Amino acid sequence: MKKIRFHYLLMLLIIVMFILSGCAASTLLERDALSKQVFPKEVDGSQPVAFHRIIFHIQPGNEIGGHHDGLARIKWSKYYWQSGISVGSDEFKLAASDEMRNCGYNVLGGENVVFGEDNSTKARFQLGGTIKDIKYNSYAPLAGNFSEARITVEWQLMDALNQKIIFKSSSSGYGKQKGITIGIIITSFRNALRQLLANESFIDIVTSKPENLDNNLFDESLTIKTHSKDDSVELPKDIEKIMEGVVLIKVGVTHASGFIISEDGYILTAAHVVSGVNNVSVILKSGLELTANVIRIDKQQDIALIKIEGKGHKELNIETNKLPPIGSEIFAIGSPVSENLSFTVTKGIVSGYREINNRRYIQTDASLNPGNSGGPLFNNNGQVIGIVSWKISAKGFEGLSFGVPLDIIAYRLNIKWID
Repeated sequence: MKKIRFHYLLMLLIIVMFILSGCAASTLLERDALSKQVFPKEVDGSQPVAFHRIIFHIQPGNEIGGHHDGLARIKWSKYYWQSGISVGSDEFKLAASDEMRNCGYNVLGGENVVFGEDNSTKARFQLGGTIKDIKYNSYAPLAGNFSEARITVEWQLMDALNQKIIFKSSSSGYGKQKGITIGIIITSFRNALRQLLANESFIDIVTSKPENLDNNLFDESLTIKTHSKDDSVELPKDIEKIMEGVVLIKVGVTHASGFIISEDGYILTAAHVVSGVNNVSVILKSGLELTANVIRIDKQQDIALIKIEGKGHKELNIETNKLPPIGSEIFAIGSPVSENLSFTVTKGIVSGYREINNRRYIQTDASLNPGNSGGPLFNNNGQVIGIVSWKISAKGFEGLSFGVPLDIIAYRLNIKWID
């Protein structure tokens, strides 16, 4: 009898130990995460950085985890991913901005969520990510009453001034929270971002000192003879008189706009139009197609100077000294959307003069599209005051386009205008 009682007590003790160890034991996901965990590093300021968005890119139907119950944490049901490619909610942006600010970064965006104040588009660096893998498990009260998630994020950092991805990395984050909740994914996202904020290469890029913008990119000054002013021109009445000075620029299968600034064939356009090539095709209003050589290019300000051969080209009248007051009419000629819409005229007003990332811009509400890039902006006297550079293309944003003033173009490309 004593022997039977001893075995009974021993078995009971084993069961109790099993229960206690099962309740306290870490999951496989948790143990794996803890073995790889690194901690973010605090920085003493940075260049302006903003979090753009997170994308979920997971194959629909993939098993991502399951619901567990019982002391042994047996998986009773499975979870499958359903949505395929989708955009994460604003909660990810707020979480990312919060994490980076806590580490000392100069974060733009979400300054006042209640009243919609958001300066993220002004940031030099734009951070985004794609979630390529996700694991999610839930545990019933008897199994511990918690949820856990692990995600893997592929990060991309874009230099907004150059419109170029300059850094890529990947990190994983783990989160664990009491109760059954899908919100644990945000916690795991925060932890994945903390792993990125420990990456020395990322830190070096974002905290690097900006280049000295007061130095000219070109030591040798280039003198360009401009067209003498014609005070008789008035827009929109005389729009046909200036149309011949606008050109269509073709680079491979892409197209954009430009304009002639001297009778010997100098043309201004946007840097992103001709970046990476030595020559491009230029189509005049008459239909004549010529080859232009790339002479000077400034990716920081997104401006470029190219040149076609020949003399007697129809150049445009430029205004280098005086910009029109805010509220004045402004006109643009370019090739929006397709080549079939070349030499399209749009009209708006000067909405303001802005300084963004140490660059000066003309803001306008004129309807501009990608094919307008590099095209001219005119005052109502038919004089070019700037070059079309970029616009904000996002849901809820309309009429936010920007051009580079001619005095900035001359300074950055080291051009001297003479009559």
